[in-house]
Amino acid sequence: MKIVILCLLVLVFTPSICAQQNPPTDANTPLHQIQPNYPVPYGIPRAEEIAKLLKLIHGYLDETTPTGFVNALTNDPLTDLTKIDEHTILRPGDFRLVSYEWGVTYAGMLLASEATGDPAAAIYRRLRSVLPQNCRSTR
Repeated sequence: MKIVILCLLVLVFTPSICAQQNPPTDANTPLHQIQPNYPVPYGIPRAEEIAKLLKLIHGYLDETTPTGFVNALTNDPLTDLTKIDEHTILRPGDFRLVSYEWGVTYAGMLLASEATGDPAAAIYRRLRSVLPQNCRSTR
C-alpha cells in the first residue's frame, strides 16, 4: 500500500516539479503566456514614442531620398527640363523613388500624418510628388 501511495504522489507532483525547473518555451507553454525574447520592446506604445520614431524616420527619408534629375555620366544636376536627354536620370538616393515600395512608403507617411496630426509626413509626400522647383520647365 505504501508503494502505491508513493507512486501516486510521484505521479501527482512530478509534472509541477518539472514545470518549475524548465523555463517556459513554446513547446511547454501557450504562446500568449510567454514574453518574447527580442531586442524590440513589445507592448502598447505611447503616442510620444510613436511621434519620436516617425520624426526619426521622416528625417532619414528626407535626407537620403533627394529629388531632381542629374546627368548619369557627369552627375551634374539638371535645372532645365528642356535639356532632358538619354543620360538624364532621377538623382540617386538610398531608395528607388519610382517603385511600388516607395508608393507604399508615401501611403504610410500620409496615414501617419492623419493618425498623428503631424503634417510633416504629408508635406514630405506632397513635395516629393511634384517636380522640384529647380527642375520645372521654363516654357
